[in-house]
Amino acid sequence: EEVNVELAGSDEGFILATSSYGSDVSLSVWHSVDGHDWKLLTQSEPLEEAQYAWNLQRHRTKYFVVGEGSELRCVATSQGEQCTSLIQLWSSPDGGAWSRVVTDAGDSVSTFDVGSGPLGLVAIGQNVFDGTYPRSVYTSVDGASWELANDFALLHPTADWWWIDTPAVSEDTIVMVGSASWETGEPRDQPFVIIGRVVGP
Repeated sequence: EEVNVELAGSDEGFILATSSYGSDVSLSVWHSVDGHDWKLLTQSEPLEEAQYAWNLQRHRTKYFVVGEGSELRCVATSQGEQCTSLIQLWSSPDGGAWSRVVTDAGDSVSTFDVGSGPLGLVAIGQNVFDGTYPRSVYTSVDGASWELANDFALLHPTADWWWIDTPAVSEDTIVMVGSASWETGEPRDQPFVIIGRVVGP
């Protein structure tokens, strides 16, 4: 049995979640003040139709995790229609009961990675193997109210595909690292950094 372990820091110490791959996945959530002594907080209810879970985050009083399941998401790309597993953001007030996160407009927050910090939460849209396909960016100050902030287009429009890792979030700056890939020619793989800063009115 393959077990996944996710670790995150918070104002109250460290949060750790373990899960076994399979449908429907559930999480065992642990807490430690100092990283040495751990206490089991809860065994979660199954995340509906989610077979994998990763990218655990703790923001204010809520837990967040990214989950992937049996549902498909199909998009039209330059290479024709491509279908991938739908990847969504889930939240929980206690680590036990989980629900899917939606924007204030009622749309699902379809994300591959989420980062948290003093500014709030930033979620980056799921990866699609097409360099021309933009990634949606979702933001939330409190973890309860979400909005679609923007779409990022690739810095290297000739690349075959690209990805962005977990965002780092400070009081007024968001930093994201990623990589663009080419199947042929040079460069075959090239990392990049995106820096966003909140500008007042």
